Amino acid sequence: MRPSILYSLALGLANLDAAVAMSGPSSVESVAKLATSSFTLPEATSATFASTTAEAVTTDDKVTKTTTVAESVPTIEATITEIVTSQPSAEATTETTASSGAVSASSGSAIATTSATPSSTILPMFRLIAQGGPAANQPLLADREGYAILLFTAGQGDFTDAYFSVDPVTHYLLLDNEQPICGYFGDASDSGFANLVRCSDGPTMEEEKITCEAPTGTYIQCSVAALDCTTQCIRTGDTWSTTYTGEWADNRYDAGLGPASVDGVPQTPFLIEFEP
Repeated sequence: MRPSILYSLALGLANLDAAVAMSGPSSVESVAKLATSSFTLPEATSATFASTTAEAVTTDDKVTKTTTVAESVPTIEATITEIVTSQPSAEATTETTASSGAVSASSGSAIATTSATPSSTILPMFRLIAQGGPAANQPLLADREGYAILLFTAGQGDFTDAYFSVDPVTHYLLLDNEQPICGYFGDASDSGFANLVRCSDGPTMEEEKITCEAPTGTYIQCSVAALDCTTQCIRTGDTWSTTYTGEWADNRYDAGLGPASVDGVPQTPFLIEFEP
């Protein structure tokens, strides 16, 4: 029963195509035809299909045919558009066919996926000033081409004022509004905290990106996932969010994030000073 219904539908569509072809390549006015056919499958299938075909012949011998097929359960909707271009000829006709289709289906459920990508918005820039400790009142500096570590005092290397921002999407602490800042745990077993460094270009086991709250208060509030790099670097499950300054070399001081207390190392708040 079903094959005969489909065969009848195919014959009807074929007759419609033939009727359009009879209009000839020399037609000077637009011709539009609309054919609608529907059929119902046996009760065992419990589904109804409807087909609508629309064709238009324009003065430049282009035929546009649109066929829409809809099925009641589940909801499936398909649209196929064909453009047929005919070249007028006394003996033969050459046809070029281009088709595009779009199918949408609804199953009663939806899956949503999200991902965070850094914002492209120009963000307010600020400096970080040590409040107390051995580097009191000194701004944090960066060597953008050489040393990765951030220091409060200049010296060897090309260290200049570091300007930071906090990405509103990822919450990463950024240098110059583009390069993420990481906590480096390679020396944490000795210093007791993770040094603030420019993140490496490639992946490294000794670094974790630092995230911060929006700089709306007096002091920066940042945190980093703690690593234990005694043998190989693994996450401990802790989060370090206390800021420190330590002696990196003679009269040169670094910045770090560590646990709530580190023996022999004073906590040092980092003051936010916005760029004028």
